[in-house]
Amino acid sequence: MNQKIFRIIFINFIIFFIIFFTADDLIYRYDASRRDWTNPKKYIINNPYVHLLDVDKYGRNTPIDFDFNNKLPVVVFGCSYAYGQNLNDNQTFTYKLSKILKRPVINRAVMAGSFQHMYYQSTKHSFYKRVPDSDEVIYIMIQDHTRRMLVYTFYVNLNTFLLHYSIKNNKLVMDNYKNYLYNFLKSLYLCKLINHKWVEYYIKNDKNADKITDLEVIYFIKTRENLEKHWKHKINFSVVIYGYINNEALFKEKLAKNGFNVIDIKDFKDGIENQERMVLNDKHPNETAWDYFTPLIAEKLKLNVNQ
Repeated sequence: MNQKIFRIIFINFIIFFIIFFTADDLIYRYDASRRDWTNPKKYIINNPYVHLLDVDKYGRNTPIDFDFNNKLPVVVFGCSYAYGQNLNDNQTFTYKLSKILKRPVINRAVMAGSFQHMYYQSTKHSFYKRVPDSDEVIYIMIQDHTRRMLVYTFYVNLNTFLLHYSIKNNKLVMDNYKNYLYNFLKSLYLCKLINHKWVEYYIKNDKNADKITDLEVIYFIKTRENLEKHWKHKINFSVVIYGYINNEALFKEKLAKNGFNVIDIKDFKDGIENQERMVLNDKHPNETAWDYFTPLIAEKLKLNVNQ
């Protein structure tokens, strides 16, 4: 009798397993076909490397075609906006800023990245081997960075759930990537969809504004602490807000309270990022946008340095 019950349970479990993973795969394929995704489906159980960034592979070299007179560099963090997606090296924000300030500008932006990628780099010895001492740091922020900070994968089709941190005892603690069951559940497509929907709801709920902005700001505070500890001097840290962001007034207030400079391109005349003449087909800033905004940002940086 016990063997019969066990057999029934086992067979039902196998049937459920097959149905569940078939459904998960079909939903993935359907969603991928609608979104023109080509990433293969993979389930991750034990691959800690998907959680970690090789900081040597991120950022882009800025062409150096004039003498900087040994000036300290400016270091820029951010995502594809700061990186310069679909732009040539000499069309990017970092290149144009370098030309204006007459000093090197090092691009450490991560495609599809967010605050955690900036913080993560500041914790790695390999970052400091590649990036010399600096006294000026800039982060280019867009609205989607808040979502990327909270989800455990950047796009629902990707199977790498990179750099998810929580605040514990006023410290940023990365998820335990050695938890096999946790990794496996995260790699399920249905779980990704649920996670993304939950994050969308969480961000839109005004009751969570303080928690969200506290987490955003602590990334900047801890990054600055790491940089200043390693470089052994104070740095001027500016956050350039490109477009509209969540909980904007509260976020700006907390940044300013903690000694960060806030530069909002909406404060500039014509400072709206979605004007047709300022965007590429993929909605990223084009060279015209950076030709317009970079001198204005540079002037703000000079004012901040002189204060």
